[in-house]
Amino acid sequence: MLSSQTNPPSRRKGFTIIELMVTVGIFVFMTALVLYRYNSYYSGTLFSNLAYDIALTIRQAQTYGISVRVAQDTPINFKAAYGVHFDKSSNDNFILFADLNNNGYFDYDHNGTLGDDLIENRYYLKHGAKINQLYYRESNSSDYNPVDVLDISFERPEPMAIICYKIVSPASSGCGKNEGKIELISGDSSAIKRIQVFNVGQIVVRNGS
Repeated sequence: MLSSQTNPPSRRKGFTIIELMVTVGIFVFMTALVLYRYNSYYSGTLFSNLAYDIALTIRQAQTYGISVRVAQDTPINFKAAYGVHFDKSSNDNFILFADLNNNGYFDYDHNGTLGDDLIENRYYLKHGAKINQLYYRESNSSDYNPVDVLDISFERPEPMAIICYKIVSPASSGCGKNEGKIELISGDSSAIKRIQVFNVGQIVVRNGS
């Protein structure tokens, strides 16, 4: 007697809803982690570049000051010093200027009634970065003092920096071949960079603590 055997239907394999949810969850988590780390790296790189851009602008002022740069919009004038102006009250920008009266300070208003110094260029900080603090240190001191205004200029024929400061209250000011420091803070306040200018004209960018 012959017997017949019927094969059971084969089961189709696939993902359960739980497996699908776990897979999608892992993918979303990994994507968010990669984007977070990329944004942090990207923001840190931009902030670091900003600090070096400021240092290069100071170096540009030094080059202009000791070369034969002619101040813009003036009769032929090879005597002007060049400098960079930082002001805590305008902490989102800084100014490259021609110091026509060679007093070390940025003297300028919209009517040109102060010292008739010229703005060569105004640079705005990007991505929310700000000037957090400005410091001045005399060569015979070991301490940096916070100031409200810092002007760093260079005058032919020496490459040494002339650094001037102003404090609003109590009012004080001073100039000399000393040292200055510009402290930057990133837009999310997570990083600090410091640009240090020595009296010999050396410019150094450092990470903040």
